[in-house]
Amino acid sequence: MYKTPQPGDQIFFGDSSGNCSHTGLVVAVDSSKVYTVEGNTSSAAGVVANGGCVRAKSYALNYKNIYGYGRPNWTLAPQIEEEDDDMITQEQFNQMMDNYLKELSKQQAYAWELPGLNWAQTNGIMVGDDTGNLMPHKFLTRGEAAAVVMRLAEKLNK
Repeated sequence: MYKTPQPGDQIFFGDSSGNCSHTGLVVAVDSSKVYTVEGNTSSAAGVVANGGCVRAKSYALNYKNIYGYGRPNWTLAPQIEEEDDDMITQEQFNQMMDNYLKELSKQQAYAWELPGLNWAQTNGIMVGDDTGNLMPHKFLTRGEAAAVVMRLAEKLNK
C-alpha cells in the first residue's frame, strides 16, 4: 500500500470501525488534493456508502478516512503488439471481453447478495440459466432486465 498517490492508483477509504469500506480510482493529484472517480457514491462531500452513482470527487491529501493507495503491477499485464500501441483490434477486444465474461460468470455470490438472489429465484422473478444458476456476476442484458421487470410486475399485480 502506497501513501503518496499518483494517477491510476486505487484509493482505499476506511470507516470509523477501522474497516476498508470504499474505493475509487485516482485520476489526478496536486499539492493539496487527490482527485478521484468513484462508483456507488453520491455528489455529497466525503465517502458516501451505497450512494448509487458514479462521481468525480476530491479530497485533501490528509483526509483522515484515506487508508492508502494501491498501484497495479503493469508488468504483469500482457503487452499487445500493434502498429499503434493505443489501439487494439475489434477481434482482440472481443476475445478479451469473452475471457472476462467467462471469469466473471464463475464467481460465486457474495453473502450479502444471497438473500435477494434466493428471494428473486424462489418467487420466479429471476430464473437463471438452463441449470437454474443465477450467475450473480454476469452482465444483465436489456432483454433479461425487461423479463425481470415483467415478472416482478406480474407478481405485484396478483
